[in-house]
Amino acid sequence: MVIVVEKRFKMHLFIFSLLSLQLFVFTPFEFISRFLAAAICLSVLFHIRNITFEYKQWYEIATFLISNAYFTMAIFGYDLFLVDSYNIGKIANTFLYFVCFLWTSYVTQSALDLVKLLTNRIKVSDSSSQDKYWKKWILLFIIMCFGFLMWWIAFNPVIMMTDSVSVVDAWHSDLYNAFRSPVYAYLAAWICRIAPTKPELQWITFSHIVLFASLLATVLMYFHMKKVRYRIIVIASVVLPLIPSLGLFTPFIVADLAFGMSMLWLAYVLVRIIDEIIIHDSASKCQQLSFCVQLILSTLNYSCL
Repeated sequence: MVIVVEKRFKMHLFIFSLLSLQLFVFTPFEFISRFLAAAICLSVLFHIRNITFEYKQWYEIATFLISNAYFTMAIFGYDLFLVDSYNIGKIANTFLYFVCFLWTSYVTQSALDLVKLLTNRIKVSDSSSQDKYWKKWILLFIIMCFGFLMWWIAFNPVIMMTDSVSVVDAWHSDLYNAFRSPVYAYLAAWICRIAPTKPELQWITFSHIVLFASLLATVLMYFHMKKVRYRIIVIASVVLPLIPSLGLFTPFIVADLAFGMSMLWLAYVLVRIIDEIIIHDSASKCQQLSFCVQLILSTLNYSCL
């Protein structure tokens, strides 16, 4: 299966534009963020001329179709088959699912093209040197953000629990005495106050994704600097966000993820201190100062236990 969009550019542009209007203007799905939907549509429209569906082996085609079907169900399945928001019947919902499947295929291929572009610009070598550290870090960060984004889309905008009520209440009352972590309650309230769009709570999830992906990318790059092949690191960055005990916590408004990140950050800093200061004495003064600052920040959340 080889479909080059550029050869039928106007047709594909018309199809994707029509699908986008159908999904996000005429029959908008309530659980999808309008801001996120508009950003995705515009990104695909700017890239649509360069999209190429090129899958020559049967298992490549099957993998793409199954993955795309899963993404479509994760994004639209709740409204179509569980809530039946439009009350138009199973046959009409199935047809609308097919329409959503077509829209998602353009989005999925655009995301794959972006990852491929980044990979081509970074020589994925087995070297553990500092060469191109940040380019490799950014690639890991983007991959994990996309992985966590699937959980966010599936449970958009957030998942609320009993503990979440006290956290959200701090946003309105300015009393940061939320159960277990006033620090987390303060940060969540601050995020909601500066949120550029509604619902403000979704930006807590966005912050979870960015911070968790950044921390995991940093930890994985440390393993790469310790002679672990970058190919293995990339595979780990794909698998980690898909693990429910990691990825599913990003849409939750609870302090558990914050505590987990603090523990991981603390362990990372302690390992770096033992390795680079105590054992090898290779850390510069700037790095030693950075370790001290990180040590304080990573333990700040524990002062409220």
